[in-house]
This record gives sequence, C-alpha cells and structure tokens, in this order.
Amino acid sequence: MQYKLSYLPLLKIVLSLIAGILLIDIFSIPFTVSLVATILLMIFLLISHFTISNSTTKIINSIIIYSLVFMVGGLMITNKKYNNQKNHFSNYNALFAKGIIIKPLEEKDKSFKTVISVEQVIDSINTIKHTSGNLLVYIKKDSMLSTLEIGDEVLFQLNYKPVEGPKNIGQFNYKH
Repeated sequence: MQYKLSYLPLLKIVLSLIAGILLIDIFSIPFTVSLVATILLMIFLLISHFTISNSTTKIINSIIIYSLVFMVGGLMITNKKYNNQKNHFSNYNALFAKGIIIKPLEEKDKSFKTVISVEQVIDSINTIKHTSGNLLVYIKKDSMLSTLEIGDEVLFQLNYKPVEGPKNIGQFNYKH
C-alpha cells in the first residue's frame, strides 16, 4: 500500500512549521520582516478564500496556507531571540544589574554556578532601566555566598560576555 501526502494533512502542516523554524533561524531573517510577510500572507489568504472557484484557486489557497504556517514558525523562533527583545539587558550599556536567583547554586571547584533573572540595569549616571533576560553566572567562592537561595535578590557588577559557539564540529551549541 502506498501512502500519499494528501492523506496526511497534519503532517504537511507540521513539516512547513518546522521548515519555517529552521530556515528563518539559519538565514537570520529579522522579526519585522517576518511579521510583515505574515500579515501580508494573512491578507492574501482572506482574499483568496472568498475567491475560490476552481481547482487552480484551491491550489493557490493551499500554497498560501502552507506559506503562512511557514512564516508563523519563523515568527516563533525570531521572537525568542534576545536581540529582538528591546528590553533585554544586553541592549543597555550598564555598569550594574539587579536580579533574582532562579536556579539553586551549584558548587564548582573555585566558584558557584547559578542563573539570575535580570530585572533592572543601572548605568553610569545611576539611571535605572527595567529589563528582562536570564544570565548564567559564576560567582567566586565565599562563605557568605553559600547561603544564597532561589528567590534572593542580588545587585552585581554587570560584566558579561556572550556565549561562544562550538569550536569543534558536532559539538553541542550552547549559543543557540
């Protein structure tokens, strides 16, 4: 028995969604471009839906639908990138940050490792900006720091560097 894709409409939708997620991420298409394309496709879908009269217009309508699902997948991935979020802490030139510990401290040889949800940044003229984003932090060992727990509010000097991509082929990519 031979299967046709026409018998599996959900699979076609899922494949176009996955293709949108992968391709728009690979080509780094900006969020605004993806949003405008999605809105235009929705307008074309509304127009084409009311003008279906023969098999050719049905095919055109289905192509528009799959293209729309493709772009929705792209919107999902571009919206999650921190450089597309205008209030992400990395978009500010700040000296200090205030945040809340959201993961328990993990003890390493010379430091503690945790994740802090950055809520505010403070620049050189003491201007406070409300921000968002999570920061992986390594803190030098100190007897006082071992008492930190989830939910504790911390003020720290904001000196971070972005996560680097993999150095070896096939290595896990923490940056993505």
